[in-house]
Amino acid sequence: MAPRGGPRVWALVGVFAASACTAVANGRLDGLPSEGSGGRGAGNPNGGEGAIARPDLKPVGTGCDESNPDECASGFCVDGVCCDQKCDGECVACDVFNQNGVCQALVGNTCNGGVCNADAECVPLEGGMCTDPGGCNSNFCADSVCCNEACDGPCESCADHTGDQATIPDGICAYAPTDDGLCGGAGCVGKGRCCGDEVPPTGNANNCPTAVCTGGCNGSTCVIACGADECKSTNITCPVGFDCLIQCDGHHACQGTAIDCPADHDCSLVCTNAADNHACEEVTFTCSNGPCSMSCSGNEPCKNADVLCGVNACDVACNLSAGNGPKVECGNACDCPGASPCN
Repeated sequence: MAPRGGPRVWALVGVFAASACTAVANGRLDGLPSEGSGGRGAGNPNGGEGAIARPDLKPVGTGCDESNPDECASGFCVDGVCCDQKCDGECVACDVFNQNGVCQALVGNTCNGGVCNADAECVPLEGGMCTDPGGCNSNFCADSVCCNEACDGPCESCADHTGDQATIPDGICAYAPTDDGLCGGAGCVGKGRCCGDEVPPTGNANNCPTAVCTGGCNGSTCVIACGADECKSTNITCPVGFDCLIQCDGHHACQGTAIDCPADHDCSLVCTNAADNHACEEVTFTCSNGPCSMSCSGNEPCKNADVLCGVNACDVACNLSAGNGPKVECGNACDCPGASPCN
């Protein structure tokens, strides 16, 4: 493209434009410096008020030769048309469809390292360097890069991802396994979650999976109720989207049962009996990414039971009149009571 021409001022008429700042109104760039608004008679493509009419000069929107801007009444030939102003930069154009001759911001167009905004500025996309949110197309600046979200919660980062997050590019907020101080030293278990935090459940009583939640749903908590021998030697899997409460109360209520908590929600197993009922004898209780707890009360309710902790907080509490508590495998749990917390 040939160099864009500057203004030409006729000797007979002195045109002085008032100072203005760049703004966008109705898609048109108005108020650029005076060199782009005076031309050969402000407000009139063929000569402003009091100017000598020059019918030989081309009005705004007419095709022109960019090497000869003098043929335009405005004094500017940009993008092959007589333009209403100087219209300089990679985020503006004067030949936009149905707006020939009017300098337009190319909102959303890619530019050098970013995208054009409504102020005709080239701002970085996600992953570009930044110092403040206003300098990013997303309006989020975190960890010195433009980010796809605020990314200001605990255990979150928008750059220099590590571990199993290493393939995530800068500019995408992801899990940061290192406690950034927002967890008070408790440690991290997931994006935005400190040790002991769950992913909030989304289920409710209206979509309660009653085939699994035999005790119904108390809000977002699925209650699995097991009386004497009712859940003996079965497999119980807590539903995704709900907190889970498994109640084993009665003779061999959950004896030999495999209980799995696969989701990121809170999961609790309660084992009670008044006599030698062994409600949770030989139970295998497997936790995952959500907080997990098991309570044993009575006479040997959790004899030979196993608790397999996940990565979140894992708690075992006992109130035993006789017998031993469960065996605990802490694994990678961020908080664990130890192998034999009740013995």
